Amino acid sequence: MTRTATWLTLGLLAGLAAPAFAQPTPAAPSRLDGSIGSGQSLRRGAEGPAVRELQGLLRDKGAQIAVDGDFGPATEAAVRAFQRSQGLTVDGVVGPRTLAKLRGAGTLGLNDVITGRPTPDASSRPTSSALPARPGPRTSLRQAYQDSLRRAEAGRAAGRRTLVIAFEGLWSFKSRYTARLYDHVDALRRGQRPGLPRGTSMAFVSQQLLAPNAARDARRIDLVVLPETSENPKDDSVGEQVARAYHQVHGADLDLVLVGHSFGAYSALRLANKLRPHGITVDGLLAIDARTTPGNYRHFVKPSNVARLYCYYQKSLFMPGYAIDGATLNQRLRGTNHGDIPGAAPVLERYRQLVSAPR
Repeated sequence: MTRTATWLTLGLLAGLAAPAFAQPTPAAPSRLDGSIGSGQSLRRGAEGPAVRELQGLLRDKGAQIAVDGDFGPATEAAVRAFQRSQGLTVDGVVGPRTLAKLRGAGTLGLNDVITGRPTPDASSRPTSSALPARPGPRTSLRQAYQDSLRRAEAGRAAGRRTLVIAFEGLWSFKSRYTARLYDHVDALRRGQRPGLPRGTSMAFVSQQLLAPNAARDARRIDLVVLPETSENPKDDSVGEQVARAYHQVHGADLDLVLVGHSFGAYSALRLANKLRPHGITVDGLLAIDARTTPGNYRHFVKPSNVARLYCYYQKSLFMPGYAIDGATLNQRLRGTNHGDIPGAAPVLERYRQLVSAPR
């Protein structure tokens, strides 16, 4: 009799069960599959192990989010970005179709959508996952809205909830300088240390206010610069589409700051008024030497959906600015002129306050 048979016989004789070979332990059922399979869905506000599992799957696709079991704004933005990359309905809700794609899809450059930074092998992937360009004055309204949705989702995932829409004044918008400013901001977000963009004539807000603060603000705000002619009192505008898209993504968490110089300040006022019917609050409006045509000064009134409006103006003989009724602050600055006032110390300080502590 073999040794194994002897031990089995002795075990049976002793009334003991023969030692069985170890069987593999069944895998624990997936909490995520269980939740979705039972006809439920996961959405913002959910918590627990199923959310942790979801966050792990999203991280496997390249999303830079915490695995903390809290379906918060960053997780929702990552879900939206993934849904967009897969051609699914973009609603930020994880149901059976989204989960199936998460289980089956490979790494799809989701990092490009979420953070704007390519993953190491991004060159082998379609470029459709890269962030779109920032909308400009010639962007169609539909494209401005769709592109801004993607940029807002990326910003939300990266922790940015402040949007600054800045209007240059009459004839002051320079598209080439604006492009250099955007490149400068993107380089700062990649951890580089570029010098200030090469200067140009005009572009007063971009050169004197936005560029000097870019190193401090690049990772905290999203920025769009437009000419004053892009805004009008009646029709839809690029600025309106940008603001509505960001509000769609952020909701009440959005901190919206409007900035305008000269005729651009009037454009900022008009945009604020157009956003009011959509329930969008402007957290801060910075009017710099506001001007318009003689018949329109009656519109220099603080819109009711603007929480704080700061107006700085000068009264030199050349193109003086004007106060705005109901403003939180109207301050006349002496010793400056129309072209230099965007870089005046009180203006710089107020801008930094608005984007650093928006609420």
